[in-house]
Amino acid sequence: MKKTLILVFVFGLAALLFWFPGMRMDAKVSKRKSTPAPSKESSMEETQTNNQGDTMAETQQEREPQSVPSPVDFFTEQYGGKWSSFKDRKGKITAVLGGNVPDIGKNKRAMLRWGKQIAPLFGAKIEQINNVNKISDSGLAEHYYLPQTVGMFSVYGSGLQISVRKDDKSVFQVNNMLKEIGDFERNLKYNQSRAWQIVQGKFEHPVEQMDVDNGEPVLFADNGPKQSELAWIFRVRVNAP
Repeated sequence: MKKTLILVFVFGLAALLFWFPGMRMDAKVSKRKSTPAPSKESSMEETQTNNQGDTMAETQQEREPQSVPSPVDFFTEQYGGKWSSFKDRKGKITAVLGGNVPDIGKNKRAMLRWGKQIAPLFGAKIEQINNVNKISDSGLAEHYYLPQTVGMFSVYGSGLQISVRKDDKSVFQVNNMLKEIGDFERNLKYNQSRAWQIVQGKFEHPVEQMDVDNGEPVLFADNGPKQSELAWIFRVRVNAP
């Protein structure tokens, strides 16, 4: 029987093991010594050259208000309509919907500018939104994903999902998966090969398949900003009785 083991391995000191039948497995291993810390200049260059038209980020950041309004208040004041939100158990806003933001879906550049504008409403920084990907088409709507990055590192499982009406290219819903990022050590303890060996050693049963998610280390912040850290994410399938 194929089962999936989710292994979270932090600082090479602890492992949390969970069994879920019939699913894939995510394993996180952090850190490695050999990767040099990127300079502030290189991080800024990476951010500013990812997409055309992103040079406006610094100007927008200077205009950010000291007190950030709630997403519902901001959307209602700026675009009118009747907006509402959903929250998770911790009170984090996970979705804003119900109104209409015109023309945002007309092209990716317009959506990127808007994504940068609303990112601070959800606890992220303007310069952490640098790309737009179309992820699905559901007949009357299109859905786009704006991943969160910090310098050269992708934030694992973090971004904005924006839903757009096909007929008028207006936004009617924003799903929030952004994460607040704290200070983190930019030097990994383990290289990919060593992390691979550590993960393999955690299984009693044969490993059928194991791949590095994204092919590069990511920034893992699922445990809160104070526990932000770089990590390798592995997807593993095992055979187990």
